[in-house]
Amino acid sequence: MLNPTVNHDPTILYALGLPPDINYLRIEQIFRQSDMIVAVSIYPESSILGKATGLVVALIQFTSVADSEKAFATLQLSHIPGGLPQARLVLSKLYPLDDQHPAPLIVGRAVTQLPTNMTASVLYDFIRPFGPVEHVEIVDGTGIFHFKDELHAQKVENSLATLDFQSYEPSKLICTKLSPNITEETYKKHFEKLDVGSIVSIELVADKNEGHVVYQTPLMAYKTRGRSRRHTIRKPVSAIAEMQLLRSLIPLKGPPEPDDTTWQPFPTEKLYREIGSLKAQLSKANQNHQIEVNRMKQTLQLERNTFKLAYDAAEEKFRGQAALYQIDSESLKKQMSDMESQHKLTQLSFETQVASITSEKESLHAKLAEVERNCDGWRDKFDVVESRCSVLEFDLARIRNEEARKERERKETDDAQRKRDLDEKRRRMREMMEEERKEKVRREQEEVAQKNREEAMRKAREEEALRQQEEEARRQHEERRKREDGVAERESAWRAATLDEYHRCRVRDYNISQGKHWDSFLAMERFQVVLAEFETCKFSQEHPLTLENIPWPTLSSIVYNPKSLTLGFYAEEITWEEVERFFSTMAFQCPNFYKEFVEKTHRMFHPDKWRARRILDTVQEPTLRKSLESAGNVVSQAITPIWRKSRGEA
Repeated sequence: MLNPTVNHDPTILYALGLPPDINYLRIEQIFRQSDMIVAVSIYPESSILGKATGLVVALIQFTSVADSEKAFATLQLSHIPGGLPQARLVLSKLYPLDDQHPAPLIVGRAVTQLPTNMTASVLYDFIRPFGPVEHVEIVDGTGIFHFKDELHAQKVENSLATLDFQSYEPSKLICTKLSPNITEETYKKHFEKLDVGSIVSIELVADKNEGHVVYQTPLMAYKTRGRSRRHTIRKPVSAIAEMQLLRSLIPLKGPPEPDDTTWQPFPTEKLYREIGSLKAQLSKANQNHQIEVNRMKQTLQLERNTFKLAYDAAEEKFRGQAALYQIDSESLKKQMSDMESQHKLTQLSFETQVASITSEKESLHAKLAEVERNCDGWRDKFDVVESRCSVLEFDLARIRNEEARKERERKETDDAQRKRDLDEKRRRMREMMEEERKEKVRREQEEVAQKNREEAMRKAREEEALRQQEEEARRQHEERRKREDGVAERESAWRAATLDEYHRCRVRDYNISQGKHWDSFLAMERFQVVLAEFETCKFSQEHPLTLENIPWPTLSSIVYNPKSLTLGFYAEEITWEEVERFFSTMAFQCPNFYKEFVEKTHRMFHPDKWRARRILDTVQEPTLRKSLESAGNVVSQAITPIWRKSRGEA
């Protein structure tokens, strides 16, 4: 849990002087209506201040500093839902408050003639870019806002010169409809009894039944407006107290002021609220119980229906299976009867086959006895044939021996002839080998001579190639040296031309600003001048493209850096959002020329236009050229939807 006495987180605000029956849900509801997510913790003031006040303080944690600043400016003195009419949200950035040091200067402005649907949140979003805003509210068509710096308030007046602005003091309150018999002492005691802070001055205007009170800080004035319930309190919009637009700014009604500085609700009223809360809880509990009973009945009925459906499905399934089993049983009985008939037929066929085989066996035995009888006659005939074969084998052996002798004689004659032929071939082979050896020696000598000639020619070619390479290297070195000298000269000339262009642009921008404080009007004037130059300029090596001579659509101030010789911003800072903000401001300040400048910017920053003009070729430094091209593409992409919208296209 955070301790509000030591916490200085900028995302935290403190709600002061709350009634003790407040709860964090009612406080969170105020911020949820403004689409803000917060976390609320509530502490009694007695635990922080060390004295009994009967009030509480709420610590409100936001998700971002922007939401904290917006809530502090727009939700000050908001009604707390579900509380008494006088229960309001008094916000502070620090707690306990430091009354020992002088309060910072707060500059107030009031603007009239606002649209009827204007809200404090919309007005805050519109004026926040001009500086930190302390307070914003809308009263009867009049917008009231506070700045910490007079310069920020003047920026708003300069940007919205067509509206009627009036100055006033935020720490001053005016009480109207006072009793004619009231005295200055009674009037002073009334505000001192509220004990909200130091009072600088108190004044009564008897002829108007009004009283003026000046506090040390605007927050003290806010708290007084929240606690004073007897008289109508309003803020002065100007020094003229009769301005009626801010009367009854926050009409507050309630019970009479008690003697002490705190007001506690009556115990009976609190008891009634608790009884009503208990009745609401009991009614809600009965409703929840009835809903739970109905849900259980529905669940039980659903389970019964599910079980009945499952039972019917199972019964239907079992009946179908029983019918299938009955059909299978009848089919099996029929198959068994068919198999018995088949078995009888098979048995009859088997007996018939056995009788047939028996008769065939007897027939075969009779045939075998007849064959045995015939074998004896065939055996005698075989013996005669065998004796004839023996005679024929002897004659065959004699003929084979004679043929073998003749073959040996013929072979011996052939061997002698082959030996003579072999000797002749060997002699011729020796002669051929001698001739081949001589031819080989002659070829080897010719090859050595040929290799020597080729080696001499190769060395001559290598020497010639080496000489040509050396000459080519000398020629390339000379050309490279000449090119490097030319590049250095061109780069030096480019840097000199770039420096001249920088000085020219610096003089031009100084003539535009004349030492004035930079604002959106000067940004528009510089954009028009540079756009006219950029449209007619012919960029070249003598007149190169630079960051300074491009009409960047930006509201950033043009401040030259004398050390780096550059602008105070870089090309990488040109973003889509910056381009949209620039043309949104131009549409508001220069509506007559808005469409013309959008058309020119869309044409001048088109990538094809830059390539056709070859303006990036005049930039010698690759990093600068790449950054300028990237920034130009961002402007071209961002201006395209703006250009289409200005032409009425979807």
